[in-house]
Amino acid sequence: MVTKRHQETVVTRGAIENDTISGVAAKYWAPFTKETHEKFDAKLIDIIYENEMLKTQFNSRKIMMLEFSQYLEEYLWPNYQAQSASKAYNLSIVVMVNEKFRERSLDAWACFSKKADEFSGFFRRVLELSLQEEGHGQQTNHVLRLKRAVKVKGGIYACPECSYSTDSLANRRLHFKRNHNKSR
Repeated sequence: MVTKRHQETVVTRGAIENDTISGVAAKYWAPFTKETHEKFDAKLIDIIYENEMLKTQFNSRKIMMLEFSQYLEEYLWPNYQAQSASKAYNLSIVVMVNEKFRERSLDAWACFSKKADEFSGFFRRVLELSLQEEGHGQQTNHVLRLKRAVKVKGGIYACPECSYSTDSLANRRLHFKRNHNKSR
C-alpha cells in the first residue's frame, strides 16, 4: 500500500517534464543544454529560494526536482563566491546538501571539490547565519541539519578554519563565534 506521504514525494518522468524547474534548469544549468545557457544570474537563486523553497514550505517534491536538475552541481556551487553570496544563496546550498543526505547520496560532497578554496568561506557564512538572532525557524533547522558536514569519525566536529575540534556542536559554534566571527 502506498501512503499519502509517499505519493507526495514520488517524482515521475511526467512530473519532471512538466515542472517549472525543468524549464528554468534547461535555460540556465542543465548539462544537456550547456551550449545555450543564459548568463549566470544571482537574482535567480533568490527567486528560486523564495518561490520553490520558502513559499512551498520546503516541499520535498520541489526540493527533489531541484536535486534531479543538478541545481547544486551545475549552478549553485560553480558560481559561488562567499563574499557576495546572499542569505538565500547560502541556504539554498544547505537545503540541497541536506537533500542529498536525505537521499543517502554517497557523493553528497563531490561537487565541492571543484572549488574547494570556496568551501571554508561557504562554511563561515553558514555558521554566521546560524548565529544570527532573526529568522530562526526553517533557517536554523536547515543549518543544524548541515552539522553532518563537519561531523567526522568518533563524533568529533572539526573547524574548517583551524585545527580546533570538539565533540559538541554548541562548543564548535562558540569557538567559531569567539575566534572567527569577524565583522564584515
